[in-house]
Amino acid sequence: MNKEHKGRIFWIDDEIPTAMKFLITGIELAGYDIDTALYIKDSLERLDEYSKGRPKPDVIILDIMMPIRDEDHEAYDKLTSSSKSSLENGMKAGLALISRIKEILPNVPIIVLTNLSEETEIGHYVFDKLRKELKVKKSQVKKNLSKPQQLEVLTDIIAKAIAGEL
Repeated sequence: MNKEHKGRIFWIDDEIPTAMKFLITGIELAGYDIDTALYIKDSLERLDEYSKGRPKPDVIILDIMMPIRDEDHEAYDKLTSSSKSSLENGMKAGLALISRIKEILPNVPIIVLTNLSEETEIGHYVFDKLRKELKVKKSQVKKNLSKPQQLEVLTDIIAKAIAGEL
């Protein structure tokens, strides 16, 4: 069976091997090619590859709360410097990745995902801070979503982002 190629996605999320695997498989079955990166260092390496001619994605899905592993510290330091809490550092790393994406792939829409629900106090804080930061940076982020998302909802949002309808 031949599937129609609908687009290329660059998905940055530390939960790809676990919680996000079902969604990724479903999106691939729907006709999208997915290129993944799990952490900051991997993400920066892939962005460098895109700047050197690797086929560019049509949309980027980014977990805004990026964990900082020992092997990510050098990459994180290149993005930003901070001595704040792990929550603040995780969000700061995600925002710095968005800035880097904007430099390398300025016309590629970004869909932001997070495990936090806007209905919780901490989630409301993160989403509020995220909206303010993104407005200041005039980012190409087109949608902010809480995890988990239903496959049909996410594929619809991806299609709309690629079509420029978000």
